[in-house]
Amino acid sequence: MVAYGPCGTGKDHLLVAAGYLAASRHGYTVEYWPGQTLLAFLRGALDPEEAEKRRRPLKGKIVILSDPIQPGSDIPGWLLDRLFGVIDERYRMMLPTWLTCNVPTEGELEEKLSTQIYDRLSENCLFLPCIWPSFRQEQRQQKGG
Repeated sequence: MVAYGPCGTGKDHLLVAAGYLAASRHGYTVEYWPGQTLLAFLRGALDPEEAEKRRRPLKGKIVILSDPIQPGSDIPGWLLDRLFGVIDERYRMMLPTWLTCNVPTEGELEEKLSTQIYDRLSENCLFLPCIWPSFRQEQRQQKGG
């Protein structure tokens, strides 16, 4: 699954809920990787013990990558290269990798992720366009802020 759309539309919430169902109904192991933690791991900035603990879950049945690409910025080549390595390894092992991304269209998703990453994610993929108003913005408006 790949959920994309503006910030605040509940993409992570939806994928985590689906992961919860997969774990509770089928016994799958599900790992959730927030973007900043994944970035630190791929950059090698986690301490060695933490990095080793984190390396094993990438072999879990389902891995959810939350916003691995930060919105509004150019993606460094090293990050795309390492992200491709993670996704390609899981692809070759035939393990599902779910992803959320703050982009408005599927075309921009492909552009941001690169054709190689997009191609591997899109095989047998359910794309979830979360194109509706931000929950947080609506909450602020209702409170008068």
